[in-house]
Amino acid sequence: MRERYALTFAFMVVGALTLGCGSSPVSPTAATRSSVATGVPVPPTALATLSIENAFAIGGPEWICSGSGCEPGSHYLYQVRLLVRESSGRSGATVKAITVYNPNHAAGETYSQVTSESCWRDTLRAPAGGTLDVFYTDSGANWLSYCYAGIGAAPGVSRLSVEVTFTDDDGHPGTATTTITAFE
Repeated sequence: MRERYALTFAFMVVGALTLGCGSSPVSPTAATRSSVATGVPVPPTALATLSIENAFAIGGPEWICSGSGCEPGSHYLYQVRLLVRESSGRSGATVKAITVYNPNHAAGETYSQVTSESCWRDTLRAPAGGTLDVFYTDSGANWLSYCYAGIGAAPGVSRLSVEVTFTDDDGHPGTATTTITAFE
């Protein structure tokens, strides 16, 4: 019996050495430490891929907006126009929020403005492989009313940044970003 155990053990050692050829040795302590360090779950990535196309902003009239609302003033309201395209073809994407940033804001000006699904009347979704144009057309802007994507800023802004936050059809989050340099 002892010979059988010794022979089995010898085959296991040879098998382990053969499987380990070409790989660097790893101590059990190092393996344990790395598994502890990577214990943070990684959220799944979205199946949908959104791109922002044909983005521009329309400036005017002279208004100023704050947390208490908008009123006539020395700043423009920049309404952002953009197409949202789902390009993977694997999943649709529901737009959750659009954030417009003014990276060149002056003291007292708004740095970012968010509009989100809490303001929209319906779910805004780009189908798999399709386009959502509600943020691009005049009829979409009319439908959105005061829930448009935009920001109040001084006249003559040279660029704005836009971030679209979305979830795919399985609820996985994603974002798409662009910089706007075209103004009307």
